[in-house]
Amino acid sequence: MFKGSSRIVAMLRLTRKVLWGIEFLPDFWVKVEPAVPVDDTKKPEAAKPDFNVYHTQHALTEYVAGVVKAHPSTMQMQERSRTDKSGPPGAAAYTSSMQVVTVEPGGLTEDHSNKIRLLLVFGEHGRELITTETSFRLLRLLADSTRAFEDLEAQGAATHRIRSILHRSVFKILPMFNMGGRKKVEAGDLCERKNGRGVDTNRNWDIHWGFQEKDYDPSEEYPGTAPFSEPETQILKEIAEEFVPHVWLNVHSGMEALFMPYDHVPTIPQGPGAAASYSILEELNEVSCRGQCAVGSGGESVGYLAHGTATDYMYEKLKVPLSFTWEIYGDSKADFHDCFRMFNPLQRLEMEEVAENWALAVFRLLELLPKHPAIPHLQIAATSGSHPSHGSQRSKHSGANLNAAKQDESSQEPQRVANTNPEKAAEVRLEGQEVVLAGRKVDGKRWEVTADPFGSNDTISLDGRGLRALHPPGTLSLTRWTLLVIVAFLGLACYAGKGIRMASSGMRGGSATGRRARSPGILSP
Repeated sequence: MFKGSSRIVAMLRLTRKVLWGIEFLPDFWVKVEPAVPVDDTKKPEAAKPDFNVYHTQHALTEYVAGVVKAHPSTMQMQERSRTDKSGPPGAAAYTSSMQVVTVEPGGLTEDHSNKIRLLLVFGEHGRELITTETSFRLLRLLADSTRAFEDLEAQGAATHRIRSILHRSVFKILPMFNMGGRKKVEAGDLCERKNGRGVDTNRNWDIHWGFQEKDYDPSEEYPGTAPFSEPETQILKEIAEEFVPHVWLNVHSGMEALFMPYDHVPTIPQGPGAAASYSILEELNEVSCRGQCAVGSGGESVGYLAHGTATDYMYEKLKVPLSFTWEIYGDSKADFHDCFRMFNPLQRLEMEEVAENWALAVFRLLELLPKHPAIPHLQIAATSGSHPSHGSQRSKHSGANLNAAKQDESSQEPQRVANTNPEKAAEVRLEGQEVVLAGRKVDGKRWEVTADPFGSNDTISLDGRGLRALHPPGTLSLTRWTLLVIVAFLGLACYAGKGIRMASSGMRGGSATGRRARSPGILSP
């Protein structure tokens, strides 16, 4: 139809190829497409765990068993297991097992009623390998605390206080709570947080169970078919009910945070106990988290509400006064699907630094516990010989804690307390609103009660009330005898001096009265 049209099209094609290098699409016109910017930045490949840096599940459980076996006087381990056969017809039974380590640095006892009791759980979510590494380092430090106290002293911690509280404490530690989930992670499912059959055990507790927020994701937080449907939560609930802890600590990763209740509402509890817990977390943030951790309730600080969590259940239902969740590591720059990088340090040096730091943070927590009104301020124990040390032999401590003493106020029953005498304990009793400590003089040595295990001075504090030292009727302390002897010596010296002067005056032939009248300014020594 148009003459020369083929020649024009050919020229246009040639021009286009020279200028833009774009192939011609339709025949009789040319369409020039805009250049598309090229993104030269490539996302890093998803990180994978290096098991030359991290322990495998099998290796870690073996190492934990080895540490416990090497310290039989202060550690013991129990294997807890549970099988659930309540699945649909034809479904396989689900079994979960876990190590439960009891650590009593002052020597294993059968009666823990007079101890500060701490229940610690690590590895609840399979992908958080750094938490189980922290549990292993904590067990090593508790087994031999020499290095721990060197590091704590370098941090400026009150090591004398920590050491004293440590010997009055007992720990239940679950180094790897979620064995089934961990197995999945090591098989390659690096984003798995749920247990071996797909339930998030930190949504399986009977407190606000089953509530779903708008951003609910069943692949992340499926709560199970019912509260306590999972063997893991059943076992842990039983342990908590048997142990009756003062402190619950659930260690996670994914961010840096120190949480207290609540998770299912954006607020913290009210009252002096909750205020003390918050204050403890604030201090821990400074000494163990460089002031970088989020502090407060999980529901307010983490950005979403969580229902059916262990920490809320421990606090609200089991009345554990200090209920905490620690988030000890997180890479906020990691891609959502790069789970191992998001939840765990990749390099050995960083991994060891994180694990050591948060294992030491447990010791720093001990240092701060006396700030909480629910913690007994004077641990009662009958002494026989010197104070217990690491590796001391098994002994059964007798006595009662402060709560028992307060309940027994009407009977005035003496309570036994630690003291420096190797044969018999001193007594502490309640008189009205005052706590009275009685000392005794035995074989010329005064009975002395140890200084406040939670303070740096010689004042013992019981539940905020002052403690004054008295001596039982009919006894005098060594200090009083010393004062009496000094006063008597001075009196005798004065009397002897007067007699000597009078005698010397008589030998010179003058009367004392006459000499004193002539020399009124001279006095007896």
